[in-house]
Amino acid sequence: MKFKGKTIKKRTDGRWWTRYYDKEKKQHSIYGKTQQECLQKLKAALKKVNEKEVKEVLTFGNWKDTWLRLYKEPTLKASTLYQTKRYLSKMQCLYELPLQEITTLKLQEYLMSITTPRNRQHYLDVLRDCLNKAVKNDLLQKNPCDNLQLPKYKSKKSKALTHDEEKRFIAACEEDTYGMQFLLCLYQGLRIGETKLLTLQDFDFAKQTLKIDKALNDQYKPDTPKSETSNRTLPLFRRTSEAINKLTFKMAKSDKQVYSHFKAICEKANIDGYTVHSLRHTFATRCAEAGIAPTVTQKWMGHSTVDMTLNVYTHVNADFEAKQQLKFDTYFDS
Repeated sequence: MKFKGKTIKKRTDGRWWTRYYDKEKKQHSIYGKTQQECLQKLKAALKKVNEKEVKEVLTFGNWKDTWLRLYKEPTLKASTLYQTKRYLSKMQCLYELPLQEITTLKLQEYLMSITTPRNRQHYLDVLRDCLNKAVKNDLLQKNPCDNLQLPKYKSKKSKALTHDEEKRFIAACEEDTYGMQFLLCLYQGLRIGETKLLTLQDFDFAKQTLKIDKALNDQYKPDTPKSETSNRTLPLFRRTSEAINKLTFKMAKSDKQVYSHFKAICEKANIDGYTVHSLRHTFATRCAEAGIAPTVTQKWMGHSTVDMTLNVYTHVNADFEAKQQLKFDTYFDS
């Protein structure tokens, strides 16, 4: 008698016998008093082997848990780890797929189903890093993200307030409960998260400095600043000191409070098309207009590289550029 290529035969001692090999090619013998008993034992053994093989198939869901535990949880800040896990939670359609079956085509279809370009880019960044680590651990031969052809994501370029808009914005801030908070972003180049936990104890009025060593993260929990270079001490500029002496020092904690007050201030100032982060852009632009060296601005803003200061934040206004053109043209008159 044969079952799935395995012969069940009777031994000289009267027992029935067969054998099978497990995944590691190790031989196992099965005995039974009758042919039927031997057959049932063989079926049960083969079932266990198959179940074990199924369990050992590494799915994307299993791998992403391992990737998070070994590579992300020990290194990422709590806020960044939270965002990474949030993106992964949206990829449940990939969880049950064996890692070897995640193809470029499947990822292309999945990512193109995400309509928001910015979100699509975030998901791609997470997937690429996760699967790169799988390649480095010999779980995949190549990263299926490498051959994706997705529309290029272009981040919106922020613009700086004009000098006239800045004056109107400052006047509106002076009449708002949280106006001082927005002026700190404009006058000191702070991120809004860096302002939320600021107290007057962070200011050294004798030395005229401001220390930034904490921030409120996306989960509204106290955290360290965005990066190592964001943990900094910067000069306390004169406009800031004057505003502190004039306005109530009150910081909004929730995003809802921040954005509702920012919107109200912009409406009162009759300006449109800006975000809270535009205030930081404006600070960088004013530094450029004042002739501050980019490396100094980099330090004040807490950027990790000077390229971030030059390429991302400094958008010199047209009126300043026109003045520079006139300055260059008249240079040849002497």
